[in-house]
Amino acid sequence: MRNSAISPDKIKEILRLKTVMRLSHEQIAQTLGLSKGVVGKYVKLAKNAGLDWPAVQPMGNAELKQRLQGRRRQPLRYVTPDYGRIHFRLSRDGNTLRTEWERYQADHAEQKIYRYTQFCEHYHSFVLRLGRSLRQVFRCGEKIFSGFTETAVPVGDGSCAHIFLAVIGASRLAFACVAAADTADDWIRCAIRALHFYGGVPRFIVSDGSHGMTPIDAARDNELVLSFARHYGTSVMPSMPQDVGQRAPAVLLIRFVERWILRELRLRQFATAAQIEAALQPCLERLNHRPFRQLSGNRATAFAELDQPALSSLPAQPYEFPGPLPRPLPAKALHPAVKGKPKAKIVVAESDAGTRTYLEQLFGKEHEVISAPNGPLALQAAIEHRPELVLSGLPRPEPGGFDLLDALRAETSTSATAFVLLFSRPIDNADEEGLLAAVDDWLPKPFNGRELLSKARGMCALTRSRREAQRSDDRLSAGRLTILDGLSEGFMAVDFGWRITYLNAAAEMLSRLPRAYLVNRNFWEVFYTLKGTLAEFEYHRAMSSRMPVRFEYYDAHYQAWTEMSASPMEEGGLLLCANDITDRKRAQEVLQGAEARLSAELQAMSQLQLLGIRLLDVPDFAPALQEVLSAAISMLGAAMGTIQLYSPQTQTLEIVAQLGFSEEFLAHFQSLKRDENTASGRAATHGKRIIVQDAYLDPSFAASRPLLASAGVRAWQSTPLFSRDGKLLGVLSTHFREPHYPLDRKLRMLDLYARKAVSIIERLHGEVGLREQQEFFGMILNSTIDGLMTLDAESRFTYFNVAARNMLAEQGINADSLIGKQYLTEAFREARDDESGLAFLRATRERVPVEVENYYVPFDRWYLIRFFPMNGNGMVIAVQDITERRRAVEALRESETRFRALAEASPGLIWQVDPKGNAVYLNPRFRELLGVPLKDLMGTAWHKVIHLQDLPSYVAALDEAIRQHGRLRHRVRVKRTDGEWRWLETNALPWFTSEGEYAGHVGISIDISDALETAR
Repeated sequence: MRNSAISPDKIKEILRLKTVMRLSHEQIAQTLGLSKGVVGKYVKLAKNAGLDWPAVQPMGNAELKQRLQGRRRQPLRYVTPDYGRIHFRLSRDGNTLRTEWERYQADHAEQKIYRYTQFCEHYHSFVLRLGRSLRQVFRCGEKIFSGFTETAVPVGDGSCAHIFLAVIGASRLAFACVAAADTADDWIRCAIRALHFYGGVPRFIVSDGSHGMTPIDAARDNELVLSFARHYGTSVMPSMPQDVGQRAPAVLLIRFVERWILRELRLRQFATAAQIEAALQPCLERLNHRPFRQLSGNRATAFAELDQPALSSLPAQPYEFPGPLPRPLPAKALHPAVKGKPKAKIVVAESDAGTRTYLEQLFGKEHEVISAPNGPLALQAAIEHRPELVLSGLPRPEPGGFDLLDALRAETSTSATAFVLLFSRPIDNADEEGLLAAVDDWLPKPFNGRELLSKARGMCALTRSRREAQRSDDRLSAGRLTILDGLSEGFMAVDFGWRITYLNAAAEMLSRLPRAYLVNRNFWEVFYTLKGTLAEFEYHRAMSSRMPVRFEYYDAHYQAWTEMSASPMEEGGLLLCANDITDRKRAQEVLQGAEARLSAELQAMSQLQLLGIRLLDVPDFAPALQEVLSAAISMLGAAMGTIQLYSPQTQTLEIVAQLGFSEEFLAHFQSLKRDENTASGRAATHGKRIIVQDAYLDPSFAASRPLLASAGVRAWQSTPLFSRDGKLLGVLSTHFREPHYPLDRKLRMLDLYARKAVSIIERLHGEVGLREQQEFFGMILNSTIDGLMTLDAESRFTYFNVAARNMLAEQGINADSLIGKQYLTEAFREARDDESGLAFLRATRERVPVEVENYYVPFDRWYLIRFFPMNGNGMVIAVQDITERRRAVEALRESETRFRALAEASPGLIWQVDPKGNAVYLNPRFRELLGVPLKDLMGTAWHKVIHLQDLPSYVAALDEAIRQHGRLRHRVRVKRTDGEWRWLETNALPWFTSEGEYAGHVGISIDISDALETAR
């Protein structure tokens, strides 16, 4: 109520007129001379504060103002996740942003939460607010980053001490110790101390080489490091300067700890290395227990929670060096007491010894000079020392074909180094243009020393500027790559030469190879199985056109589907993305396979029906058999086929119909004896189908292989044809060009085609065979009691079977009058809005089978309707009249209800047992008589209330009645909860289901205790 223009008394009057007098805002404003907005304002403030006139009337002015000024704190719309804890939990194996979001969703199921996209955006915003050394996500116990400080610390005797630093990835717990030198031997000794400090062994130890000095640089050093790694069961990964993906995490973590420690040590003087070691411990203690700014806890607590449980155990004995340690090399110290800057390095490549000596003397005062007589040695020196300038007087290229400039530019560590070329005159313009291409500066011989010194200073400055730009680019790239590492999709970066420069954890999992092995390797050498596939074509297309591509790829070896994409990067190369979609594709294949099988079976049935219709119009049996053979070949996917007729007089099989065979083949197999060793002969002799999956592997067909090869036959099946009375009529055979074994469902369909052939063959024996054939066709379509109807692509009726015609005739509808009419718009308009109409629309739209039970009002009948979509957008409708079944169910339900009502109201004890004698129903009279809950008498628990003397005989009588399905009459004593024994007269009869199956006994027990007492 800031700058209130009205008094508290007038506010009270507003509330009195509103709550007591119930005046409108306009009436109150006119009465008190205020605006409607002011009246509304104070009415709303009072309502929000929960004040009415009785509460306001006794209040003082100050209290009223305070109550009206108080505002209710609005609850937060969304539950804010603890992104600090989430950032730490991402370090654990298997944790991704998706799993963390699902956990957040489950924890706050009843509250308003962020969706996955918002959740990720807020998380990435949170990460950007963290310190740069805390942004990366490392797996728990996976990596320890180590290295020496760039600056050595001087001691009192004039020597220098190096400080070894180690930081474990997930928790950032730091370790430091003093080393005499920065050699591989000292690195191993310090690494041993670090492992014992952490109390375990990680999967990898990354050695930082960001300042250009990698301690593992000699053959003996490599052997030592490998021996050390094998002893502790880990792997040492040198972080080379050119490896941006590996270098960025190591540089950030190690350099942060280095600045923290040297901030205190630089201002102090130390007499011995032991004093430096002692000064390190409290500094490390403060750093490791210093609270994080944006995260909960500190390095020590994070280590106990994340890294310590994930580390492997230390071996029983520490590592021992195989030989004596070499003498430590002197180290350069950079201390506030030491003035000047380190000298810039220059590599001089000159074959002439005199010129080389002159250049060494010329640059030796201001620069550190490394000279080499040829290009390969100059390249090696440049890679080892990382100079600011390479000064070359060598020809381009050298006589051996080596070009120093091209080699320097190809190496990442020297690509930014300035290159000055010294060449001898005379050179024509064309040669000079090619010679000076890509060099930063040049100078002809003879040259002026001062001019060359001036150029060298400018080139050194150019190199430093380039390297600083590279470092900035690397830091930005490292930040982006860190975000990619937390995604569930696999990402991999390759340069123009297809060298793998980065991959995230998901890509490492998909490739099934360790990241340390993949980085810096050629993509096509590692994934050589992709050559010649769609992946190679699409990736090369993306690289050449600089346009993104996306496709799906199937790996036959791992039987896995992957969704792949390639996007060009600004700095060159491609960013490859891969996502495992095997589960999704398998689900689609299962669904498509089921749909295809159903569609194929319906199509085959439809083709079988159409074949039968066509055969009715064929007057001669030979063309009819040709039709059956063609349909069987098409259905099985075969290439050739024959139908052979059996002659009982000659006991031979004669070919009467064939497709696809040459005259030579037909002449050889035109007539075969029944007992010959052929597939058709064996099928006729044994009376069963013979399948030859591969004739080349069956020794029984060795003699016929040349003829089979000339005909292109590799596999076949022979199905015997028998008449209805079991007489052999012939053999139907289909042949394949490749090894093949038909599916069972296709063989079942082939049996139907074989029956067609049998029916046609029986025409030879008279009109009886023709009638039997027609009855067979009719049996397929009309033997079912279900009504079958077919619709075309426009939902118009094309066919009704006998059952469907009878159903329509019962309702006074002629089925022929519906042929050509649309199902819902013309024939059955009333079904458009009921469940059958909706089911039809769904089957038409989704092309899936749909089943529905529907009450059709115009017919006053219940129907079970099934819709089966066909190829070509047609539809098969199967209709079953279930009215009687529904009525029977209702009648049974009514009967059960009536029985239960009678049992509940009966004064007698009515009960029911199953065929094993277990009580399944007891009416409430049992509870009233015995005083025991009914649930305590179910099963065989009723035995406990029967007198021990009566129980054996009663159980025996009940078992006898159950076994004989007979009547039970017996007297028995039962005990009430008050201890009184009551006599019951029991009568029971067997109970049978509607199908006539025995279901137990139903009986009634009458309390006759009073009658027996009276009789006495």
